[in-house]
Amino acid sequence: RVTGFKEENNFDALTPEDIEMLGFSEGRKYTMMFSYSRFESEKITTHILSGNIFTGGAHSNQIIETFSYDNSFKRLSIQDVVIDEASLAEIATLAEQKINSDLVKETEPTLLFTEGLVPTYENFKLFYLTDSSLHFIFPPYQVLPYSYGTIDAELLFEDVHTFIQSEFILETFEPQTQEAKKDEPIDAEFEEKKGE
Repeated sequence: RVTGFKEENNFDALTPEDIEMLGFSEGRKYTMMFSYSRFESEKITTHILSGNIFTGGAHSNQIIETFSYDNSFKRLSIQDVVIDEASLAEIATLAEQKINSDLVKETEPTLLFTEGLVPTYENFKLFYLTDSSLHFIFPPYQVLPYSYGTIDAELLFEDVHTFIQSEFILETFEPQTQEAKKDEPIDAEFEEKKGE
């Protein structure tokens, strides 16, 4: 990436005129920075490489790549994690609902770029898992304007476990049934206020 960045921008061949025109003589710089993070579940480890590149204009551009491996160090794609294309379609619907509820205001419903949420493996290739949820990363401009930054949409296993290969979900995971939800204790503080 670094070599390509240097070659594409022709730094070694810049003339004094180029340097002046690009503003380099006034302290302006083209920059490329990377950061690294890692997420682990009992089943998968994901390494996330985030790059920030500035070559002029209103703002920098971002590059994000994820590298997921199972416990045998096999590289995984989203095709390995979801059951099939129909499951991906269900997940895409849940992701859109999640992004709408968390980020898009009621007054700005048209901001969402729905083409970035079409259920294709390419649109959902940036992912990681924890022990309780499946996350999808959407770079700026894929689903929302640049000002929203990189989007991390978390979908709880409670909602998506039927669409994911069971080998990636903890053996101890037990989805809540409607019966179980009915039996949950009611918040005492809420009951107190209700009785006032």
